[in-house]
Amino acid sequence: MLIMINKMFNNGYIYWIVTVLMLVLILVGTLAPQNRIELPITGSDKSLHFVAFAALVSPLIFYNLKNSYWIVPLALGLGALIEVFQPIFGRHRDVSDFYADTLGVFFSLIVISTGKLIFHSK
Repeated sequence: MLIMINKMFNNGYIYWIVTVLMLVLILVGTLAPQNRIELPITGSDKSLHFVAFAALVSPLIFYNLKNSYWIVPLALGLGALIEVFQPIFGRHRDVSDFYADTLGVFFSLIVISTGKLIFHSK
């Protein structure tokens, strides 16, 4: 069992699985009609956008920093497309959501790349 888990981490499968799960959660959370999803908090959902998009890019960037060259633009494009298509699903378009998505992506990129730089230099 441990050998199989080790192979999943070494081959990057687990990072892909987590990324795909986050993608599905983001799509459901942002494109489902508003009356279908109950938020546990009241007020702004910008922190949820920030955390969701940071979590979306983190696994693959952590696995290999070079993945940031393609995952960051794709995540930003996804955030923009979601805002464009939300009115079709009965949601409201909000550019502030895209800003929160962008901040989450770049926060994750900066934290992971700084951490890797610090720990690999020792």
